[in-house]
Amino acid sequence: MLLLVGLLILEVRFETLRKGRSNIRFLSIAWISNFVFVPAIGFVIASLFLSGQPLFFTGLVIYFMAPCTDWFLGFTRLAKGNTALGAVLLPINMITQLLLYPVYRYLFAEGVAPVGASANEDTLLQWFLAPFATAIVLHQILKAVLLPALFSRLLAWVGVAIPFVIALLIMEIFARNIGVMIEHASIFAIMLAAIFLFFVATFVVGEVVSKITGLRIRSMHC
Repeated sequence: MLLLVGLLILEVRFETLRKGRSNIRFLSIAWISNFVFVPAIGFVIASLFLSGQPLFFTGLVIYFMAPCTDWFLGFTRLAKGNTALGAVLLPINMITQLLLYPVYRYLFAEGVAPVGASANEDTLLQWFLAPFATAIVLHQILKAVLLPALFSRLLAWVGVAIPFVIALLIMEIFARNIGVMIEHASIFAIMLAAIFLFFVATFVVGEVVSKITGLRIRSMHC
């Protein structure tokens, strides 16, 4: 995960962020979509599929309410979306989630799955801020010491490596949790169906929002 976040940030060309006003408009629309529309969709879908399983329901709801963080920037990269804007949106989403987590925990997990309040702070520091800062420093150093052509070639190589790192990460996650998935096979199948429906619903919402607001599809792919 650390490698993936580092590679994603290393590849980003932040010079594309100079158009301030349009970026603020996009970030505002993305924030509203992520923390108003998406949670509502996620809660409805989780209620339809897992209302009788409080622990799994809680986990699914929290998963649905955690948009655009960490390695999802990799999927923005695969979809040829704007990873520079995605990198700016990531810390905003992480901080918002950190602030909203006590609310989510009170509404959906009170007495079901207690989690320490510091969990999200550790996640923000370890899985985003540390590799983000490291990648930014490394990006600037390499840009200063390498010839422009060589630096561009290096970023291209990083871009080629990202899909393979994502594939390895997905394989590692499934391999590490295969025992749990087998033990709860029936619930796991239901959760997969719920997640599939969630992605379809949020894709439709994203398309509708992009058309209504006039945002380019490339920007919405984060």
